[in-house]
Amino acid sequence: MTPNEKLLDASIDHQIDLQHYANSVVREEMGQLNDEDAALFALLLAALLSLPTNATPAQVDAALAPALLANERVYGDAARDLAARMEALAQEEVEYQLALTERAQDQRPTPLDTARTVADMLAVPIIGLTIAETMRGLAAKRAEAIRRAAQAGFVNGQTADEIVRSLRGTKSAGFTDGLFNTSRHHLETTIRTALSHAVSYTVAAFRALNPTIIRAVVWLSVLDTHTSTWCIARAGKRYTADEAHRPIGHAYDWGAGPGRYHYNCRSTSAPLVAGEIPNANTYADWLSRQSAARQDEVLGPTRGAMYRRGQVSVEGFLNNRGRLLTLDQLRARRLGAS
Repeated sequence: MTPNEKLLDASIDHQIDLQHYANSVVREEMGQLNDEDAALFALLLAALLSLPTNATPAQVDAALAPALLANERVYGDAARDLAARMEALAQEEVEYQLALTERAQDQRPTPLDTARTVADMLAVPIIGLTIAETMRGLAAKRAEAIRRAAQAGFVNGQTADEIVRSLRGTKSAGFTDGLFNTSRHHLETTIRTALSHAVSYTVAAFRALNPTIIRAVVWLSVLDTHTSTWCIARAGKRYTADEAHRPIGHAYDWGAGPGRYHYNCRSTSAPLVAGEIPNANTYADWLSRQSAARQDEVLGPTRGAMYRRGQVSVEGFLNNRGRLLTLDQLRARRLGAS
């Protein structure tokens, strides 16, 4: 394989690891949210039980104050935790990009000022808002859902238990039928998008700092039934590696870049060094060249075996949210490839 073909394969492989790492973070953060919500529901139930049946809207709002404060703390804790994870992931990505580029050619890349890059990354808006602003917005939306459920419940003669259940959901439905389920989905989307932003911003900064080594970048999209039309159109397209990211041979803009173009963007990019420019691989192309063990890591053992027997298509499998990687495991994979 040529150096650029190796870079394409390595970039796809790494992106799948990053998705598995995001799965791990989502599981941990949602578990912590559920634990903290148990205390919030207890506060909410106590507040509602303290009110008379003919409570005024002002009395309801006043009684909800401790629960709303707890809600604000929950999202404040989540925001600080997510920022710390973004910082740690960006630091790891700096090391990965440095090792990846060194392996592809003989010239030593210029390393990033990691501290400055991380600070800039956290301050840059993600689709219009910084991560701190996004989390505050999520907290405010959930607080409003609590207020509306409580006010409507008193108007409609619901009991305190019924009001809390409308927010929490029912155990028989896995708590997916409560108003808080929407908040959980929004938080998961924010976590995945924030982690993708941390990587994409760091990668772009590193490549812009090394224009004599990295001649261009190629957009790589996960091509399955969940891929956005924006990312389908840009799959395989090349751009300059500088901060402008000018299109090469086409007219599709870079926008915020792969991984940041829209919420839950799964696209990535690969660097291209001097030499022959290969056709951009799809994820399916990459997977077909991997060992059975790696295919099983990505698809799971059962589907991996079915894939090798030609019994199932790879579409829809490459972002399997059941696969998990911790940051330490992500780091170990980088060091193992060095």
